[in-house]
Amino acid sequence: MFFCFLYQLKAVNTEGEIYIAKAKIAIVGAGKVGSRLAAALQSLDYQLVGVASRTEPSSALLGRKYGIPWTTKPVEVCKQAEIIFITTPDRSIGDVVKQIAKAQGFKAGQYVYHACGALTTNVLEPAKNCGALTGSFHPLQTFATNETENASLTGTFFALDGDKQAVELGRKLATELGGQWLLVPAQQRAVYHAAACIVSNYLVSLVDCATHLYKQMGISDSNAISALLPLITGTLNNIVQFGTPHALTGPVSRGDVSTVTNHLAALEQCGERELQLYKSVGLYTTTLALEKKSLTASQAKELLEVLQK
Repeated sequence: MFFCFLYQLKAVNTEGEIYIAKAKIAIVGAGKVGSRLAAALQSLDYQLVGVASRTEPSSALLGRKYGIPWTTKPVEVCKQAEIIFITTPDRSIGDVVKQIAKAQGFKAGQYVYHACGALTTNVLEPAKNCGALTGSFHPLQTFATNETENASLTGTFFALDGDKQAVELGRKLATELGGQWLLVPAQQRAVYHAAACIVSNYLVSLVDCATHLYKQMGISDSNAISALLPLITGTLNNIVQFGTPHALTGPVSRGDVSTVTNHLAALEQCGERELQLYKSVGLYTTTLALEKKSLTASQAKELLEVLQK
């Protein structure tokens, strides 16, 4: 049944030939995630029946790019779709879904997904009440711009949850997009999303902190990033090859209390934010080094005392 829904048989094309067409999809939200998802789906020959956004410029930009209808009224595109992706900002999802449901834009048999990492499918309850199957389809990926060139999602993991049929369809879509999937139930969504933020958002903050410190030595931001990039990629490669905690190196890993003490003294002259960040991450790193068994319990105790001052 699922296969027949996702790939619908059409009678003939303009040349009189029988062909197979994929499900009709609407995108509600023309920002970073919606733009990337639209590009990836169209590259797989899905029928994008329309895109809706809060403002005309954003919806028009994406609509004209792919030659599909665009609007500021989501119900106009949702009524035509078999699969609907709500890719608005997280804070707007609930209001948008209510608006569409009130205008009778949802119907039985539709699949309605949100692309939020932290929210559960409860936010899609108005669509479910209209008979739609609901689910979450969150790409575990970072999108810094709305750029859709080279928009492949190959290798991306998608966090799924929701109705059984919606999860099944999500698995197939993730696979077709060249990705993989994770089942993240409602009670674990916040923890899942927090972990993703630590890896992506906080990595940016760590690099920003390091570039600020290098700037105090007269090194420009661009040169600092260029200098740090091999270290970052080398660390990532070590994580892939050895996993954590065995990829951990540095003074905390060695139990080098004197070096850490010198770092703290130097950072006191640089700024309170940098100092507190070093201390916070250092405390976590000490427990990781203990797990690695690269320092003794007494060394760990001394490090914790220094970092907690």
